[in-house]
Amino acid sequence: MLTYSDRITPLRAADNAFFITGGTLSPDAASYVERAADSQLYDVLLRMDFCYVLDTRQMGKSSLMARAAHRLRTYANFSVATIDLSGLGQTVSADQWYDSQLVSIGKALNLQRELEEFADAHDRLAPLDRWKRAFTEVLLPRIDTNLVVFVDEIDYVRSLPFSTDEFFAGIREFYNRRPFEPEFNRLTFCLLGVATPSDLIRSDETTPFNIGRRITLTDLSEDDTGIAVLQTGLSRDDRVGRAMLHRVLHWTGGHPYLTQRLCEEATRIGRDGKRAYTSDAHGVDAACHTLYLSKSARDQNDNLRFVAKRIEESANPVEAVSQYARIRRGEKVRGTGTFTGASSTRRGSKRTSRPTSCSGSAAPRAMRGGAR
Repeated sequence: MLTYSDRITPLRAADNAFFITGGTLSPDAASYVERAADSQLYDVLLRMDFCYVLDTRQMGKSSLMARAAHRLRTYANFSVATIDLSGLGQTVSADQWYDSQLVSIGKALNLQRELEEFADAHDRLAPLDRWKRAFTEVLLPRIDTNLVVFVDEIDYVRSLPFSTDEFFAGIREFYNRRPFEPEFNRLTFCLLGVATPSDLIRSDETTPFNIGRRITLTDLSEDDTGIAVLQTGLSRDDRVGRAMLHRVLHWTGGHPYLTQRLCEEATRIGRDGKRAYTSDAHGVDAACHTLYLSKSARDQNDNLRFVAKRIEESANPVEAVSQYARIRRGEKVRGTGTFTGASSTRRGSKRTSRPTSCSGSAAPRAMRGGAR
């Protein structure tokens, strides 16, 4: 069996083009930092186990998915399809929603015409039934390799005008048919999002989604084996890059997006063609002030606006502000067990140290008044 030892070699880029912020990182992105979740997800899918990746936003779930999909296609010769539920629309019917998924799968597997013809010929079937039969009558018979289907942004089902309980029940049915129909051992799903599948099931009468292994994402750390790529992007001098990265993590707490963004700002090239900041800890501090601590940052930074919006829309905004104040003071906050986007704790009660504004589990120094 293939292992995760076959690694993708990062590409070298010019300093300011090295770091990528906003959107999904490509599989060969030079600044991608491999975490334990990379090998865990790859190995789980190699075994064709059902799994799910849950965490708050901007933790790198989609980038993790893209990397795993690339590796499965390239090294394991798997067939892979990805479905982004956020791109299927919110004001759609159940028929349109399920058929749009088949379109995404068809494009990925070069079976779009076959799936469209099947859907047209079976338009009288219920949406879920047509969707399931597309797998059993079109996909599995035409694909002789293992098939992995990634379903990203699963929490978007909350915004749909119809219940999607049966969608998760359908995935569970594929899993339960494995002992009786061996061909289903060649099909597995990986769900990614903020909420657990069980949390997204609306009806109490629907059987909980109790299958699959959970893959846990962690913050970036100086102990990560792949963290050296960020040092390389910060400076070609190993000592300087290591010192700058240490200071970056001091401010960001290792939150993936904040770390990439601060590294990008710290290496920004000014109009004079030179770096806008000095290549040391003081330069990182100045970059952090520009991004997160200045008055203009409070008005323009997407992350700061995001946390304000989530607090305003909270069911209990007073309590949300109170908890945020406690986080700023460095106090312990007990998690609710769900990812609200404003704060969450994945390990029960713990001291928070990462930015609530980035949908993380804690608030970094950059978001706690700039304590140094």
